[in-house]
Amino acid sequence: MGVREVRRKLLVAVLLTAIMLAAPFIGAVMAEPTQGQKVPITITWTSISTVPDVPKIVGNTVHNHGVITWGVAINIDYVPTYTGIAIADRYVVITVQKDGANMKMKEVYDMSIDGEDGGFVGSALILMEGVMPTGGWEKSKAHGLLNGYGAFEGQTINAGHHWAPPGPIVWTGYLLKP
Repeated sequence: MGVREVRRKLLVAVLLTAIMLAAPFIGAVMAEPTQGQKVPITITWTSISTVPDVPKIVGNTVHNHGVITWGVAINIDYVPTYTGIAIADRYVVITVQKDGANMKMKEVYDMSIDGEDGGFVGSALILMEGVMPTGGWEKSKAHGLLNGYGAFEGQTINAGHHWAPPGPIVWTGYLLKP
């Protein structure tokens, strides 16, 4: 058996070992939750206040941070279920274009639920295209992942919306209950 043949067999053995070791992790990532129950959810967001910092402008890019307060109405399984307040740290990057700007935002939430001892914390990525100085935009999309605490411990909200024109902000998705 030559050196090349030994190297080839060794390489095949190493690759097969790596695949066998990785297989359980690959299956775990791709599998559906083995426990819990997915329940349809919608969240309607209503802006209450925004307190921005002083923007930092570099060329055609604007960086900003602020705190926004949202009113939230949550429907679980198509039934009005909860209302509350979400306080969000908002991190914004705006890239100015000839025909409007593109905006990327990350909001980090602490959502308290009215009359409950607990709520949800998490974050969302929000993308907006065609943002105009007057405050309008062409379309936006958002996706958030929020984890429950207190009375909602062990629950997860996975919701958002795909490209949509301006209008009421409504996320759809699911609540994963334990």
